[in-house]
Amino acid sequence: MRVIKSENYLELLTLLEKELILQKYNNERNSQLIIEELIYYSNKYSTQQSFESAKEKFRNILDQNMFSRTEAQQKQIEELFKDKILRKNTYSNSFLLSVQYNTLYYWKFGSENDWAKAHKYALKNYKLILENPEKFKLFPEISIQILYNYLNATSIAGKGGYVSASKKLSELIVLQDKKRFKQDGLFYLNLSKLIHLNRNRASNTGIKVVLEAESFIDQNKQSFSVIRLNNFYFDLAKSYFYLNDYRKAFKIFNEIYQKFYTKDYTVDFYIHSRILFALTCFEIGELDLMISTANSVTEFMKRNTVFFRFEKKTLRFILRDLPTIQEKSKQERVKKFEKLRAELNSIFESGFERKVLNYFDYNHWIDVQIARSSL
Repeated sequence: MRVIKSENYLELLTLLEKELILQKYNNERNSQLIIEELIYYSNKYSTQQSFESAKEKFRNILDQNMFSRTEAQQKQIEELFKDKILRKNTYSNSFLLSVQYNTLYYWKFGSENDWAKAHKYALKNYKLILENPEKFKLFPEISIQILYNYLNATSIAGKGGYVSASKKLSELIVLQDKKRFKQDGLFYLNLSKLIHLNRNRASNTGIKVVLEAESFIDQNKQSFSVIRLNNFYFDLAKSYFYLNDYRKAFKIFNEIYQKFYTKDYTVDFYIHSRILFALTCFEIGELDLMISTANSVTEFMKRNTVFFRFEKKTLRFILRDLPTIQEKSKQERVKKFEKLRAELNSIFESGFERKVLNYFDYNHWIDVQIARSSL
């Protein structure tokens, strides 16, 4: 059986079909061998397309949320992974099929907020690409995605390896001749740095990372889709929020809605980016805008039948308590925020509700408010 490094099975099948037709004019006929190869690579191509179908089904299950937020979604995901192609990894002789298998399990465990297991599958792909360095050149787009997933998994799971993987992605970007791959690589490198910073905020280089990311996206925003821009801006705004530069965070959140609105937002993205915008308004004293934003999100949730306890509790606090909280004594403010923290911690006993902390560390914001009110 011939070895095909590119693993472009569809192209290979086309060539084999032509070769089979030519056999009738060949004195040394190898039709049987060619037919066996056609069957072998047809199976490979069929499995590859089955993985693509599974990825689309997975995306459709989470079309409203980036994480599984309900038991119904979780059951759908569990049913999807009962498919025979996902029961066991038997694809050691195929780089692409192994990558597809590991990627789907990375998505699954990431959506479940089980980042230790998600990291395990991101690491499998990372090792796979390091063990097959020729794949960096054959599959630059896939290689960039493997490195990006691994960088995020190390950041969120709190595992080691971030620095070496970041260096490897930087080296891969330098080697790219095509502008699209180079820009994609820089996009994911800068975004991974923002995610890492937002997860591990004890960094002396935080502002440098943020400024470099903002400079990159400002110079290249015309090259990316609105959805990708919004994901980038969301983490950029969060970075400024964590750095207490609320004016800058306000500007970026406002830019999302003024220039990059799209109906293709997930429900979670729409709700949490606007909740954060409301909290940013509170920080800079724009209370009327905070109230109108929170009301808008509340109406959006009603229209879309979103009944998650965290979102309802947080929006109720924004509307009922935040507008007048600065008028209260320090002790009353501390009491209000401590009560909110206790109520949210109770809500977070549900694994489905706790997943919102992947969007933003709301506990951190409450702790900051308590610390300020205690001064």
